[in-house]
Amino acid sequence: MKRKSLFIAAALCWISFGAPEAAAQSDDSIYLNAITDFPSIESGMAPYYKDPKHRALAINAANRDFRGKWAKAETTFNGENGFYDVTITALKELDGECAYRLLLNGEEFGVFTNPETYVNYETSSHTWPKIKISKGDKIAVCSKACSNEKTPERGGYAWARGRWRGLQLSPTE
Repeated sequence: MKRKSLFIAAALCWISFGAPEAAAQSDDSIYLNAITDFPSIESGMAPYYKDPKHRALAINAANRDFRGKWAKAETTFNGENGFYDVTITALKELDGECAYRLLLNGEEFGVFTNPETYVNYETSSHTWPKIKISKGDKIAVCSKACSNEKTPERGGYAWARGRWRGLQLSPTE
């Protein structure tokens, strides 16, 4: 009976709070952490900074020169050649619905925009399906700071920082 109760409690936690990022991946999936696995974070029109509090890369939107410009983080893929579903974990922000781009060797695979939220820093994800990735390919994520002009701040409006936590690459056929 104890085992059944423990399982039910764990399942309810999972449903209530969402799957932990590490547990969400299958045994064959590769998880690329934005902070630790993307060594190049300053090659965009705006640089990223590491935001340890939110476990994410972010854009310093307090600097007006970085607002509305794409930041770019890049890494080299070291996994097996194949097709992957690539899922980004981004953070929603009250002050803007930021856009995210996935690039492979400089080719864009689409843009995802966070939905509006009423809970700051709630996770959001999007999957780009069935992308052929080979060892040595350059994977990049871009985002940009934006404002939805709903949060007043110092005579203007607050800006979301395009925060994201990582990519999960799940092998697919």
